[in-house]
Amino acid sequence: MLLSSCAEEKKPVYRESPAVAIQPPSSMQQQTTQNKEKTKIVKDDFSPVTGKELMKCMPTVVGGAKILTPSTGRSETAYGYETRADIEVLYSSGVTVRIGVTDYAGHYYSVRERYEVPRSEIGVEMTSLTLGAGKGFQLVNIYEKSASIRFAVSQRFGIDIEVFRYTQDFGSPSKVLELLDLQLLEKIAQKNVKK
Repeated sequence: MLLSSCAEEKKPVYRESPAVAIQPPSSMQQQTTQNKEKTKIVKDDFSPVTGKELMKCMPTVVGGAKILTPSTGRSETAYGYETRADIEVLYSSGVTVRIGVTDYAGHYYSVRERYEVPRSEIGVEMTSLTLGAGKGFQLVNIYEKSASIRFAVSQRFGIDIEVFRYTQDFGSPSKVLELLDLQLLEKIAQKNVKK
């Protein structure tokens, strides 16, 4: 597996506010009806895999570290069901890493911004990540001794990694991503497609 990363310039994200026009009541009512039609919720055509299945992609042994609090869960959103698997890894250096993998099934589009659009902050170094069929970004804040990774696989699975008490001695936080079995997630995505 190859991991390629390249530092990107920190750019502020600007969002334009839509212009507000005063309209007579009848056309305002018509516009509201049109907006409701556009935001109609379409539920998933297939279900996510179980949390137990997601746990199989998590590391079971990490050299010099303890794996704590493995957990799984299932929740329902407006778009459909999601399943999740989480573990916490405690390194002997005192660094703690939380790893979460979520199966968004067919509604990844509803959360894609979380994994595709990094929020730029002063003092935070952002790096793009690509690994297999996945891509995302890594954020490192040396001053707060923290790092995080947001990574998506096959436009279906979201991986969230948080590193606490981070120091440069730990190395790149992206090494944690390499502990996961991303190929397993890719295989699941190929098998569990819309029926």
